[in-house]
Amino acid sequence: MGKPPVQFGDGDGIAVTAVAANPKLDLIAAGLESGKVILGQPGQDRPVSIIGGKHDPVTTMCWNSNGDVLLVGTEGGDIYISDFRD
Repeated sequence: MGKPPVQFGDGDGIAVTAVAANPKLDLIAAGLESGKVILGQPGQDRPVSIIGGKHDPVTTMCWNSNGDVLLVGTEGGDIYISDFRD
């Protein structure tokens, strides 16, 4: 409501299945049907980073309260932890 919608990524036609906004940074994680997660900033055309996963769709994601750890769950029951701390 405070910001207009934006698009990032290459628009390759793979469905977004989960989204998580970082609680501290202007950063959005988008989980894809392919199992990958892309990280992007609103207003940027290209994703900041791509996290590879297996082929099961991402079904849930959440950041920790500090915004430096991302948890990702897939339809196949896998859980991935991406730690962005130094």
